Amino acid sequence: MAPQITSILFDNDGLLLNTEHLYTEISQAILTPYGKEFTWDIKVKMMGRTEREGATILLEHLKIPMTVDEYIDKKREIQWDFFAKSEFLPGAQRLLKHLIRHKVPMCVATGSDKKAFEHKTLRHQHVYSAFGDRVVCGDDPAVKKGKPSPDIFLEAARRIDADPATTLVFEDSANGVAAARAAGMSVVWIPDPRTDQTATDATEVLASLEDFKPEKYGLAPFAAEDEE
Repeated sequence: MAPQITSILFDNDGLLLNTEHLYTEISQAILTPYGKEFTWDIKVKMMGRTEREGATILLEHLKIPMTVDEYIDKKREIQWDFFAKSEFLPGAQRLLKHLIRHKVPMCVATGSDKKAFEHKTLRHQHVYSAFGDRVVCGDDPAVKKGKPSPDIFLEAARRIDADPATTLVFEDSANGVAAARAAGMSVVWIPDPRTDQTATDATEVLASLEDFKPEKYGLAPFAAEDEE
C-alpha cells in the first residue's frame, strides 16, 4: 500500500524540465577539443550531484588537464544559450498546476546552482513562481554533499516544515532515489530508459509524469481542469 502523502519535493533537470540533453551537448562541446566523448556511463555518475562534484567526476574519469574551476568557468560561458531552450517534460505542468491548485506544500531540490536554475526556469515563471523561495539548489550552504547524500532533501523538507515520513520525492536519477530513501522519504522514479532499473529502492517506477496517479498517495485525483 502506498503511503499517504502530505508534502512533495521535486528534482528539476530531467524530471520537470527537459534539460539533460542540453547538459550532454554542453559537456561534449567542452570535451571535443580534447578528443573525448561524454558517454552515458559518465553522465549517470554525475546526475543529481552538485556542480563541483559532477565536474570532478568528469575530469577525473576522462583525465582532462583542467581544474574543476576552469571546467565550471568554461561551462558557464556557453550554457546560457542552451538553457534558454528548456521546455517542460510531458505531464510536468499538469501535475504542478494540480498540486498548486490543491495547496499541497512543495519544494524544488535540484543539484543545479541557483543562477543556472533561475536561467532555466525564466521562461516558465507562470508555474515556477508558485514555489517562491521554496527552492534548494546544489550551491546552498545547507547542502554539504550532493545526491546520493540526503542533505538537499532534508533541507527542502525543513523549508516547508514537512515530515519525511509523509513526503514524496519525484526523481529521474538513481542518485536522487538513493538520496530520497536516505532521507526517509517515499520516491517516484521516472528514469531515462537507458538506466539500469534492476536494483531500485523506489516506491514506484513510472515511464512519465503523465502516468502518475495522485489518488494512490492520498492526494486529490486529476480533474478535467488539470490541463498542460
